[in-house]
Amino acid sequence: MQRFKNILLITDPSPDSEAALKQAVTLTRRNQARLTIAEMAEERPREAQSLFTAETLSGIHDRMSEIRRNHLRHLITPLWAEEINVSAKILEGPPFLAIIREVLAYNHDLVIITAEGDGGFKEMIFGSTTMHLMRKCPCPVWVVKPNQSTRFERIVAAVDPTPSDRRGNSLNLKILDLATSLARLNESELHIVHGWGLPGETMWPEINGLLTAGELEHSVRQTKKLHLSAVKDLLQNYDLTDLPHTLHVLNQDPGRLIPEVTQTISANLIVMGTVSRTGIAGFLIGNTAETVLHQVNCSVLTVKPERFVSPVKLEN
Repeated sequence: MQRFKNILLITDPSPDSEAALKQAVTLTRRNQARLTIAEMAEERPREAQSLFTAETLSGIHDRMSEIRRNHLRHLITPLWAEEINVSAKILEGPPFLAIIREVLAYNHDLVIITAEGDGGFKEMIFGSTTMHLMRKCPCPVWVVKPNQSTRFERIVAAVDPTPSDRRGNSLNLKILDLATSLARLNESELHIVHGWGLPGETMWPEINGLLTAGELEHSVRQTKKLHLSAVKDLLQNYDLTDLPHTLHVLNQDPGRLIPEVTQTISANLIVMGTVSRTGIAGFLIGNTAETVLHQVNCSVLTVKPERFVSPVKLEN
């Protein structure tokens, strides 16, 4: 977790944002990092332009900005007293674009944001701004569940090693770096989850009659062995002797397995990747990640590979 030295917290005056603030301050203090607390300026609804004069709209905007500034001042004043390196600002424009441009302009290495929306957490985590950030933000995005404790008792690390290409494990290692570090900081249980399937599994119904039961059983056994070995190879990079941990390496679609494990163990946090292996700029939220995020009810820390390039540019 020491990698995060320049944190951007997106907040608002609602009570739901308090958990994200506590998480950001805790991490900033531990890492001796720099924290920027930002709020979004109120966007002017298009229909308001036909209801109010330009002067009235300007007055409303100025008043809302004043409320935002006062709230930010209220947040950072006690942090200054603790000698925390913190600043505040108001961001203008479409939220996800403004946030990503802030990241690009000031090299933030982590964005922390409260899950958004009005339809419960599973809908909140899929709020428009959050999903845009998960797709396009160049740095990790930590979506905090409202009322979430800053301490995590159980953490899920969702990995996807490829037995045939173990050189492409940089994203899996980044996931495990963060998950193991957080687990140690919080004295948490760590659950490493990997779902696998048989090669060409979608074709099995068509060729099932060509295989004996023994051949099919052998294929399952060998495939499981390969995937379990790939996960264990990843874990060779870490000393887990003092860290309670469990492997969940099962012949199951990861889009089902990850939420299932998360729910069964009552996990507080999932650390996972949200990009395809192709690394295409902006090509985020593949089927597995999207399926998982629709089902979970805990905070989520999403990371991207080093080669990821955001489609959002400063000059856009």
